[in-house]
Amino acid sequence: MVPRWRLAQVIWLVIALAFSLRHDLLAAALSAYPLSRAGVCAFVSRRPAAPRCLQQLDASRKKKNRSQGRTGKGGSDGRSDDDEVEEFFVSEADLEAVFAGLRSKLKESEQFLSNKISRLALHRATPSLIESLTVELPGDSKEKQLQYVAQIMSKGPYELHVVPLSAVHLDAIFVSLSTKLVDYKVSMMADRVSVVVPSMTEAMVRQARSVVKETLNEVKTQIRLTRQAVIKKLKHLHQAMSDDMFFRQQKEVDAVVKQSEKRVDEVANEALRGLA
Repeated sequence: MVPRWRLAQVIWLVIALAFSLRHDLLAAALSAYPLSRAGVCAFVSRRPAAPRCLQQLDASRKKKNRSQGRTGKGGSDGRSDDDEVEEFFVSEADLEAVFAGLRSKLKESEQFLSNKISRLALHRATPSLIESLTVELPGDSKEKQLQYVAQIMSKGPYELHVVPLSAVHLDAIFVSLSTKLVDYKVSMMADRVSVVVPSMTEAMVRQARSVVKETLNEVKTQIRLTRQAVIKKLKHLHQAMSDDMFFRQQKEVDAVVKQSEKRVDEVANEALRGLA
């Protein structure tokens, strides 16, 4: 009976002769084994190797798995994908802070217009015409605004009555108003001070109207700059919100700005009608 290794040797010889002329990789692999019992058995029991490209892919996958095993699922810094989303998440508090800043800036612009118009010597007897004037009271180191130490009332279109909250301040209020309202007629009464507003000339009316229009344009420019600053903040947060959400917030900003512009237009138009 022929031993198995001898039979395998014969098979090896047949295969080697069959592929020797074709220079096949298999023939090259067979030629690397010596023609012996041990060599033939090694060739027969040898496990075929995977192609080189598959070996490289497998090595790459093993390296990636080892890296993720050391640093975590999300990447090299140990954070997961959910952690990265939470890091850039925009909360309602963030958006409320943006809009609170917007409304505060717009309110400042509107108040600036109102204060400027009230100081334009519109020659109409309104308390706002003199309420911001400061008065030096006896015993006080700092001057106080008139609106905090007296009650101001309109008595017709050209006269104001100033009634002190404390009777001892009557003389001090009279002296302060007489000094600061040079073009007005200021007179002392029993328990109050009378302030008569002089009538305006045509030149004064034209000048006042011009100042109102210039101030309105200045305030509108400031409102536009405020809008641009808020939109810039929203664009900075855009990376953490969807496009739909960003456009909704932008529309809300435009709506708030439009309302502010409407209010300043109304204030300015009312002043211009009073100067007609």
